[in-house]
Formats: sequence, structure tokens, C-alpha cells
Amino acid sequence: MQSASVFVSPVLQFEEVHFTSLATMYVQDGSSGEVRCEAQGSPMPRVWFEGLSAQYASQLETSEGTVGLSSTKEISFPIGPLNLDESGQHTFTCTATNTHAGIVYTKTQAVKVVVGYPAAWVNGTWPVVETTKGESAVLFCEFSGIPQPTVTWLRNGVRLPIVDDNGNSYHVIQSDGALLIKSAKNADHTMFTCIGTNGFNFVEKEIQVIVAGGTMSVAATSGLSVGIILFFCLILLALILLYRHKRRKKKVDVAITANGTGMEHIYANEKALKKELEEKKRKEEEAARRAAEEERLRREAEEAERLRLEAEEEAERLRLEAEEEAERLRLEAEAEAERLRLEAEEKARLQAEEEARLEAELLAQREAEEKARLEAEEKARLEAEEKARLEAEEKARLEEEEKARLEAEEKARLEAEEKARLEAEE
Repeated sequence: MQSASVFVSPVLQFEEVHFTSLATMYVQDGSSGEVRCEAQGSPMPRVWFEGLSAQYASQLETSEGTVGLSSTKEISFPIGPLNLDESGQHTFTCTATNTHAGIVYTKTQAVKVVVGYPAAWVNGTWPVVETTKGESAVLFCEFSGIPQPTVTWLRNGVRLPIVDDNGNSYHVIQSDGALLIKSAKNADHTMFTCIGTNGFNFVEKEIQVIVAGGTMSVAATSGLSVGIILFFCLILLALILLYRHKRRKKKVDVAITANGTGMEHIYANEKALKKELEEKKRKEEEAARRAAEEERLRREAEEAERLRLEAEEEAERLRLEAEEEAERLRLEAEAEAERLRLEAEEKARLQAEEEARLEAELLAQREAEEKARLEAEEKARLEAEEKARLEAEEKARLEEEEKARLEAEEKARLEAEEKARLEAEE
């Protein structure tokens, strides 16, 4: 009786989709390359390139994997050969989505393919640099290339900076790649190497530093001593191997001598043992045949059981694949429907914002016109009041002048009459 297997879907922890591939990829000038876009999330994200041409879409490859409880999906296609003068750089837009609780999470990444050049040494310090013990020195090493090469410095094959017992470093690699020796020491009286690399290749340049008042470094002065020590070690090893070889040969000779002494006793008992050995061999062969037959029957039964289990596993695998494919199609359909819904909502939101903006602009225009009208009316009113005031002042001035003139005329008339009366009385 076969037991029915029940598949229980694992409960995965949700992880929002995010990109794990580089946003900028470099392809050497005149060579071919590959454009990659990889996204990670749980459930597994859906990844695609926006507006990919038929030339690249026909060569698109997809791979899937897992990182812990998350799933990764990568799509890629070959590109090239590219030329810097003709192409410069290419940009592809990669989009990734996954869905959780009916919400579609979408991320977009611009994948830039830049055509580059290998690292090349451009300029730097002369092959020999002289300084004084305790003084500072700067070693320059300039490289060109796309992307810009990074510079690494070595002293006697050891990467810098090297710190002292107090954790302080007197070798500083500056932002332009130059090496600053703050205070030259005896150990700096040696060969320095600068290495430039940008992913396409690496280029190295050697600079000999001479520290005046110092001596060669321990590594440089002990080379001869190390060679002598290694030479004597090799001689000692050869003597040990020769001694072991002689001892082994002596043991073999002793064994052969002992064996020759006991052969007479073996030949004397050969006939008695031969029959016993043949009987023992027959029984062993019979037992071996029975064991082989039992082993064959056991293996046939195991093979039949294995085939049965494989058939059940294959049927279960096909069922699970069908369920996963159906689930994937359902999720993609939900994601597409959600995407369309979000696009419609976004479109409606943008339209509402545009209408609100237009209404606000119209209201602002009306308010500005009303303000201008009120200002014009106020200005006209003030001008009319000012004009009336000036006219009133002018009228009062004229009346005052007329009054003064009449008073002057009256006074002159009275004075003339008085004068005439006085003359008449005289």
C-alpha cells in the first residue's frame, strides 16, 4: 500500500524587490560584453527591460536562484562589439516588481553600459627618488583608463600603508594616487611599486627610493643570507633521503634471506595443503555464487523500488511545477492588473492635479485682475480728490487776491476823497 504525499507550500517571509546588480557596466573598446540586471525579493520578482529592441530581445537569457529565504532572478543579453567614438555609452532601463498582500512593489534601475579603455601608465616620478632620513617624499604615479584606474602601492612586495607599533602610518596614499612618505626611514631605502587597475588589466611601475643617511632594509640585505640557508637545507635534505634509501635496501636484503631459508619447509607440506586449499577454494566459490545471486536479486528489488520512487517523485515534481506555473501566471496576471490599476489611478491623480493647478492659476489671475482694478479705482479717486483740493485752494487764493485788490482800491478811493476834501476846505 502506497502512502499519499501531501505538498504543503512553505510560508515565505515577504521581502520587497531590490536590485543586486551594478548600475554601470564597462565594456572594453572594440570588444563584446553582457548587459545584466538582477533583482532579489520574496516572492520571486518579475524582471524585464523596458523598450528592448528585437535585436537584443531575441538573445535574452533568464536565470533564477535563491539567497537564503529570498529569490533572485537575472536577465541578460550580449552586446557588442562597441566602439567609444561611435557609441560612447548605452543606457537600458530595467524594471522589477513583486506583489504582497495585493500591493505591487516596483523598482526601476538605469543600467548604463560604458565603453572603456584598459589602464595605462601616463606620467609619474622618475625611476629613482632621493630623500633624507626623517624627511618627507612624494612618489607620483598617474594612470589613464575608463573607468579611472585605482592605484595600489607596494614596498618590497608588501601592500602599503604599513603602521608602526603605535598604530600610526607614515605612508599615506593621497586622493590623486600619489604616495606620501611622511618621515623616511631605513626601511624605505628600497624598491616601491605602484599598480594601476580598472578591471580590464593592471599596470605596474617600479620606483627606487634612496634614503640618504640610511641603510638598505632588512628584506633587501638579508636576500643573500636566505639563499645560503636554503642551499644548506637542500644539501641536508639530500643526505637524509640517501640515508633512508640505504636502510630500506638493507631491510629488503634481510627479508629475502629469511624467505629462502623457510622455502624447504613449505615444499615439504605442499601436497598436504594443496587438497585443503582446493576444497576451501571450492566452498568459497560456491558461497560467492550464492552471495552474488542474492546480491543480484537484492539489487533488482532495489532498482524496482528506485524506479517506483523516481516515478512518484517525477509525478510529484510535474504536479508541483504545474501548480507553480499556475501560481506564477496568476501572480503575473494580478501584477499586470494591479499595474494597470495603478497606472489608471496615477493618470487620474495627475489629471486631477492638472485641473486643480489650472483652477488655481485661473483664480490667481482673477484675483490679480480684481486687485489691479481696485488699485486703478483707488488711484483715480485719489487723483480726483487731489484735483478738487488743488482747485479749491486755487479758488480760495483767487478770492483772497480779489478781496485784497478791492480793499486796496477802496482804500485808495477813500484816501483820494479825503485828499480832495482837504484841498476843498483849504
